[in-house]
Amino acid sequence: MTGAIDRGQDGLLSRLAGSDASDLALVAGYVLLANLLLLALPPEAIAIRTLLGIPLVLFLPGYSLLAALFPRRGTAGAVDGIVSVSDADRSSLVWRQVRSVQSSRIDLPTRLALSFGLSLTLVPILVVAMSVVGIGTSLVSILTVLTLVSLGGVALGARRRRRVPASERFSPRLQGLVPWSPSGRFHAQTTVEVALNVGLVVAVLLATTALGLGLTVPNTDSRYTEVSLLTGNESAERLGDYPRNLTVGETSELVLAVKNHEQRTQNYSVVVQLQRVSTDGNTTDVHERQTVTRFGERVESGSEWRAPHEFTPQLAGEDLRLTYLVYRGEPPEGPTTDSAYRHLHVWTNVSERPRPAGASR
Repeated sequence: MTGAIDRGQDGLLSRLAGSDASDLALVAGYVLLANLLLLALPPEAIAIRTLLGIPLVLFLPGYSLLAALFPRRGTAGAVDGIVSVSDADRSSLVWRQVRSVQSSRIDLPTRLALSFGLSLTLVPILVVAMSVVGIGTSLVSILTVLTLVSLGGVALGARRRRRVPASERFSPRLQGLVPWSPSGRFHAQTTVEVALNVGLVVAVLLATTALGLGLTVPNTDSRYTEVSLLTGNESAERLGDYPRNLTVGETSELVLAVKNHEQRTQNYSVVVQLQRVSTDGNTTDVHERQTVTRFGERVESGSEWRAPHEFTPQLAGEDLRLTYLVYRGEPPEGPTTDSAYRHLHVWTNVSERPRPAGASR
């Protein structure tokens, strides 16, 4: 009965651990899938793209290279199943441990920790090399280099593992993290060693999570909308040279430029008002306003929208304020500069239309 239970546990743990190259298959599959998603996702999907890219940059290049360099199991595997050793076998055990060190074996926790450190060392070197040879550091070029490095390490690691005897071959089992093997026997690990191994893995996971959150939380200081007012036609737009003196009913053409730096697609609405205002120190009061026009547009992240429009004043007076109120989404009822997300204005004088000669007063 006990033997049947042990075999059942062994089969379950073996299925959980997978084959000797299951970790390399997962690495290759993730690299290919992440490449497809990173190239297909829109630029404003920053959080998803960052989460997909963190393993590609901070873990997988180092893990793949270690798989190629160290195809054997860790030192714990060399003494798998040994709990106590007699004096007669002590010399044999010492020799096996020395041979394990000479074979350049690393256990699973060490392999995971070194993967992060090696990736952090390797990736900057690759980026510098790309710049030196003139490849550039675009998204496509960086993904290409990281993919070649990761898949190259996976291919070489799989080949080297096949040449190692099955009893010494590294496989992504649990022996490096817990004090039992898939066969149900205990490793010669103390409680302190197990605690240190588990603590190392937890520390690496916490550090990765903290880094991921730091990268995925957007910096609000870098998210903004740039608004400017241009004059001229679409082929010769320029800043300044705004119409300073107009007549009631006279039409002028202006161009509002809105550039989206919000790191996501944004719906903009614009309300243009001609305002009669008075100022008293830092206080500005609006006494009368004319809504000149309204328009809106959906603008992709990083794109600029230029909106040519006509301005025909109906108010007359000196130092009238032509104000542009820019909103994200729909504007409220009674739009003002206080409610606008962005606003700008220029000053103009509007005179009454001259009366025709002979017209009665």
